[in-house]
Amino acid sequence: MKAKLDCYSCFLRVGLQTARMAGASEAKQCELMAEFLDVLKTSMDNESPLAAVHRIQRIVCRETGVTDPYRDVKDKCDAEASRWLPHLQDEVAAAPAPLHAALKVAAIGNIMDYGAFANFDVGSLIERLHHSDFAIDASAEFTRRLDRARTVSYIADNAGEVVFDTVLITRLLDHHGIDTVRLVIRDTPFLNDVSCDAHLPDSLLHHPKVEILRLSVVSAQRDPDVWQSVTGSDIVISKGMANFENYSEQPGFFFLLIAKCDLVSSLIAKRTGTDVTTGDWIFLHG
Repeated sequence: MKAKLDCYSCFLRVGLQTARMAGASEAKQCELMAEFLDVLKTSMDNESPLAAVHRIQRIVCRETGVTDPYRDVKDKCDAEASRWLPHLQDEVAAAPAPLHAALKVAAIGNIMDYGAFANFDVGSLIERLHHSDFAIDASAEFTRRLDRARTVSYIADNAGEVVFDTVLITRLLDHHGIDTVRLVIRDTPFLNDVSCDAHLPDSLLHHPKVEILRLSVVSAQRDPDVWQSVTGSDIVISKGMANFENYSEQPGFFFLLIAKCDLVSSLIAKRTGTDVTTGDWIFLHG
């Protein structure tokens, strides 16, 4: 997905948020906003939204000396998600269709996204676990492919969210015959995304069947060997809206996310022929 004019306001909002997270003074924030505008004026052609935000965050890091502006936020997201984890594990174990429930749990975790929201209510989504469902649901195709799969690549998104992902990943490993999960995280800090082992749950970090891979958010900078490992898996799950924006043209991927903007909602609706509203849970097969 290429960046559109509709994306510009979000780029500036996220840039300002990142500057404030890095502790920039008000005067420095004004200087940075001017730089962000220059970036948007000069090199937006054929660029993905993630690549644009990545360049904006690099400006903030360079000008403030803060390499990971969202570090404290990531810690808070981890703590919040971990508080819910035992309850979610029990809910999935007791569900009539545990795999489907685990997919919904993973989708719920995608709300923990500072690229889209500065505030979010995880608890209100968890309350909907048993009476809300996917607006787009590729569960049947996923189950069909899962029956003969042995390797899964799981492209993770946000800190905190990855705690919710453990419910789905461990179910795939423990109940569906998956031999290896290749868990893909960012290779450098980016917003509140997972980019280091410190924000991975121990149950994944030390699991003998989980392989941790690192990949750039910028397609042109990704390691070709890592990308080959990812795309060579029997199933690829791409978590979150940002990863959908990055890999939406990749055939065969499963996209698991919450639609958080009208542009993405419209793109999914056009692709599937189904009405999609911002806020819907999406499980889409590319």
